[in-house]
Order: sequence, then structure tokens, then C-alpha cells
Amino acid sequence: MTRLSETLDPPSKEALTQQLLEDCLYILDDACVCLDRGGLQRRTEERAIMKRIGEWAADSPEETLNLLELSQVAGVSLRQLQHAFKAFTAMTPTHWLRLRRLNSAHRELLARTPNETTVAEVAMNWSFWHLGRFSSSYRALFKELPSETLKRAAPKRSPV
Repeated sequence: MTRLSETLDPPSKEALTQQLLEDCLYILDDACVCLDRGGLQRRTEERAIMKRIGEWAADSPEETLNLLELSQVAGVSLRQLQHAFKAFTAMTPTHWLRLRRLNSAHRELLARTPNETTVAEVAMNWSFWHLGRFSSSYRALFKELPSETLKRAAPKRSPV
């Protein structure tokens, strides 16, 4: 493999790397299924749960839910929802919901100007009630304060 990759041009190296990564992931996924007799059926159910969640998220980008409401959207128990999230995202549904709200706040801050809104209004719009924690979480994710995002938001142009 090493000699083969040395003779290829850079775009082909990238393609080879991508194919190798996909093959490794397939082998790991297949190994998990083979080790567990019910694994294939469970993995199919988990994929279906995550598909329903993904469809809901795409159809309702502005909607916020709690865990019980999210499990109802998925049509499963809270425990099944938690297991599916752990298997497919390596995070809890609560963490995923929080990231989703943070990303929504980020999009809103980018779309608005300081004359139109405040960081506090945006935070509360996305159910962040403790502004210090919101600011800290936002900075950890986006590497800037929410106020900095709002200040650099492109001013809206009037139609010509």
C-alpha cells in the first residue's frame, strides 16, 4: 500500500485515502454486526430512528423540543432514543439538542445586526436562560463571543 500510494499523484492519494477510510469503517461496522446476533436488526432500527430525527430536524429547523418530545418524534422510548444517539453520534440526545440550538443561535446572530437584536434576545429565543453559560458554550463551539458574531454580521442592504 505504501509503495502504491507513493507512485500516485496527489488527487489519487486523496481518493485512495478516502477509499481506505470507507473500507475500514465498513469492516468495523460489519464486525460489530457479526459479534452480536441481534446486531443487524438493532442497527437497522437505530438507523430508522436517526432518519426520523434527521427528517424532523430538516423539516423544523426553528423548532425546539425536550427529550420526551424528541422521543415522540422518533416514535420510540427515551431509552431507545438514547441508545440510537450513542450508536450513531457518540453523544447524548441532550447534547445534540443543545448543539442544534447553539447552531440556530449562531445562524440568527449572523443574519441580524446589532440594530435589530441583542445577544440576550437571541439566546432567549433559543431557550438559553443563563446568558453566561450561553456565552461560554457559544465561545467553546464557535471560537468567538456571540457579541462578536453579531457585530461582524453583514449589514442588510436596501433593495435597489
